[in-house]
Amino acid sequence: MTTPRHALADANRLMEQLSGEQRADTWFGHCEQKHHVHLSHALTALGDTRRARESQDHALALSAPTSTMTRTLLTIDAAACTHPGTAIPNKPAAAPPPP
Repeated sequence: MTTPRHALADANRLMEQLSGEQRADTWFGHCEQKHHVHLSHALTALGDTRRARESQDHALALSAPTSTMTRTLLTIDAAACTHPGTAIPNKPAAAPPPP
């Protein structure tokens, strides 16, 4: 059975195997900045705040100042790191019953 930490290690290994074209900073590429945005969220959800913050810092350093969506997602993860276990629920809340 694969654990979340094994899955992250696999993702890092796969990232290193991508070709230059596959790592391009395009809609279809998986560049280092995108990789760290996704790692930040996964590590935040796992409660590994130290590594999550490292990925957040790395992604921010690679992000253009105009990348507002990316910067917002990283800010949300950083806030969740400040209050671990409270900002990212393990499962979605149930929808309220209809009136």
